[in-house]
Amino acid sequence: MALYKTKAVVLRSQDLGEADRLIVFYSEKAGKIKAVAKGLRRTSSKFGARLEVFTFLDLILYEKGEAPLEIITQAQIITSFKEIRQDLRRIAYGSYLVELTESLLSEKEPDNRLLSLILQSLHWLRLEVNPLLPPFFTLRILSLLGYEPHLSCCLICHQEPGKGMRFSVHRGGIICPDCRIDEETGQISSSALSLMRRLLGLDLRQIRGLSIPNSLIDELTSWLFKNYLPYYLSRPLKSVKFLEGESKCVV
Repeated sequence: MALYKTKAVVLRSQDLGEADRLIVFYSEKAGKIKAVAKGLRRTSSKFGARLEVFTFLDLILYEKGEAPLEIITQAQIITSFKEIRQDLRRIAYGSYLVELTESLLSEKEPDNRLLSLILQSLHWLRLEVNPLLPPFFTLRILSLLGYEPHLSCCLICHQEPGKGMRFSVHRGGIICPDCRIDEETGQISSSALSLMRRLLGLDLRQIRGLSIPNSLIDELTSWLFKNYLPYYLSRPLKSVKFLEGESKCVV
């Protein structure tokens, strides 16, 4: 039994019992954790609105042996990211970021690179709604987890990228026309592959400065949602439908 302090981002919040809430965090010291906020739904709760999704916090948690849920004893806001919660398009993007994070990560595996990626992405979203954010975040988080796609050459014969390259999700990279096995590969344009390389290789400031046609961003994002992500996820993400529906409403 022990108290410990950590910084953390709220990924999800849901009702638990009559007055409590279950909060899922990604934390600096413990990675993904689940904790209970006792009495949060009462008007007299000491937490107020501090534990809303996207909020970055200083926490004090109580960990009791092998108990599956920790107890939140104190929470102080570092960054609220309230701008995200006040705009429908930002909510759509932000919901995707946190749901993907929770779905991909195991509990109790801290990695400060992941926490930095989440915070950088939320700060970017607070400033602007950029359609490059979902594919950027998807590729970067998968890369940090060891699933970075091989894009520099054909996986089999090492031929440099050219026309007719296809992507094998099963093999995790591109395959040239001479080597490909059609049932293992999916169609994706050379322009989309080039954009993938840029999103993986440039820093965030450079990515924010890119001028990319919306049609190309849509192609890459759709391919990631329909072909790449399902290979790594055990279930579809609810936020993907939300994000796709939101994008269709934008003129």
